[in-house]
Amino acid sequence: MSELSLSEFERVAALIAQAGEQIAHLPAIPVRDWPDRAARCLGRMCAGAQVVVQVSKLDEHGGILRSEATGVAGEGLDADEISLLRSRADRLTSLGFHIDLNILQARPLVGAADVLAAGRDWRTGSLGRLFSSPGIGYVIAGVCALGNVDPGRSLIALVALPPGNRDLQTIKVRAVMGVLQHRARMALGEKPTVNSDWVTEKEQKVLDRLIQGESVREIAERTDRSQYTVHDHVKALHRKLDASSRGELISRALGFLALDTAPRRGEDAIREVKPAAAD
Repeated sequence: MSELSLSEFERVAALIAQAGEQIAHLPAIPVRDWPDRAARCLGRMCAGAQVVVQVSKLDEHGGILRSEATGVAGEGLDADEISLLRSRADRLTSLGFHIDLNILQARPLVGAADVLAAGRDWRTGSLGRLFSSPGIGYVIAGVCALGNVDPGRSLIALVALPPGNRDLQTIKVRAVMGVLQHRARMALGEKPTVNSDWVTEKEQKVLDRLIQGESVREIAERTDRSQYTVHDHVKALHRKLDASSRGELISRALGFLALDTAPRRGEDAIREVKPAAAD
């Protein structure tokens, strides 16, 4: 290995390590901007990338049957271009290639879109309509299963890049897909989410203060809200994170307890939520 190739290898290894670390620090709970954060992590690893991260249910033909959440990122894209990319991603109906859902349960599927589609040009299908910028040369797709409770429910990462070393970029995406899959399952669980399952920005701010050890009364005073309002946020957090105690709630938020080890969504296991209680 020449000095130049060794230098390139070290640079790529550093990018992968950095992206893996950033992904490992994604929120362990279903905050609304989780997909956007995941997309930005992948984008930082691949120069010039446009990235779409989606939680969707797929069929064996690569068709998108149901979409739960979409995140986007793009180097050099302004707010209008990001908005357009998100709008196109929300209308995506197919990945354009077949998926063996049984194999997907065992390991992530990662590859260049035209390779996964058996040589068909990705530009002529749905991915071509998604990434229509003239500077895009190819798309790397990564798909991984989010448990086996709802077969086909998957995390999809689509990384569109300028012309260049496609194999090298595929290696980068493949190297971090396992970490991304683990973090997604930690945050989102194995069961489909609905809009009311996602933690709002206000709830997240209350949760951050709970983690710091503040009581409902202290949070109310610091945020200029009534204790009853804060109490409602805490109650919603217990429900959304399936936490039956304050300690369990904080453990979920810090990533020490996965969603699927807690009671199932919809079960009323909420305690410690009265604003008059001593915190």
